[in-house]
Amino acid sequence: MSKKRSDLPPPTVPPCMLICDGVIVEQRTGKTSLIGTFSGVAAPTFPSPPKDLHFYIQLTSLVGEVTVRLACMRVDQPEPEEVYSSVHVVRQRGKLVVEEIHLVWNQFQFPNPGEYAIQLWSQDQCIAERRLTVRSKGG
Repeated sequence: MSKKRSDLPPPTVPPCMLICDGVIVEQRTGKTSLIGTFSGVAAPTFPSPPKDLHFYIQLTSLVGEVTVRLACMRVDQPEPEEVYSSVHVVRQRGKLVVEEIHLVWNQFQFPNPGEYAIQLWSQDQCIAERRLTVRSKGG
């Protein structure tokens, strides 16, 4: 018995997704420098002080305009809770081209200490996830 193939193209594949303090793209060469990559945050108070979060993402496997959703989920609760999300349209030049995407959440605040997941969604599928531990400074 054969299964019916979906009419949707395969999801975009992210070879890389990093969280950092900044992303610099050198104008002349187009080379990208990531400043201060991290997988944890220590805050003196909660909600945490506002901080710009930069996301460096590499995407491949799709062509044309692709809508992606970047979401911050609190995952250390019985039910995951979405804290924030943003939707972006990115342009894929070719199926085998690795596109470098830089997204920013300005003045982002974590509501509480705990475990968070930054998830990248495409075509109603989570295609990448980075965990982030948020703790009280000194704790």
